Amino acid sequence: MHQEQTIRDHATFRAILQAMSRPGTIQQLPAGGDGPLQTLLSTLLDQEVSLAGIDPAAADLAAEVARRTGSRITALEQADFLLAIGDSAAGSLTVLKRGSSDYPETGATVIFLVDGINPEGGAYSLSGPGIKDEVYPEFSGISDKVLPLLAEVNRDFPLGIDAMILDRQGQLTCIPRSTKIGER
Repeated sequence: MHQEQTIRDHATFRAILQAMSRPGTIQQLPAGGDGPLQTLLSTLLDQEVSLAGIDPAAADLAAEVARRTGSRITALEQADFLLAIGDSAAGSLTVLKRGSSDYPETGATVIFLVDGINPEGGAYSLSGPGIKDEVYPEFSGISDKVLPLLAEVNRDFPLGIDAMILDRQGQLTCIPRSTKIGER
């Protein structure tokens, strides 16, 4: 592996950790490589995890990513990581694996590719661990149904799914299963 790639992977992993530990904050992924989504996926995926695309465009991308990373393509209900592009993901959130009482960490992680992320102005609040009071991020290019469905899927914490939201400029924010989602 080239030194530049190693440095980018480390910086990407640090950005992911910051975004997961401080939900709703925006972290910038490092520039370079094959773009923000490929940078994120090459850091997260390997032959130990499974991947699925929620919509047709994401399924095509998932197949390409699996070839590069060695991850396995599987059904939505069994996937460790899922890709969602556009508005079609909302209906699929309820079928994703949420972990078990013995192994809650085995719940799925959904990566939403959106048009933009704004730290303020959203219709829903995020609160909980890692958030002082509440934050109101706004996402463009994602269905209005996603956040309420995510709240429903995660109501039985520690069971649930984690969400990573990435825009085309490389801005990343995360909504872990421990985050409470409410209407503003």
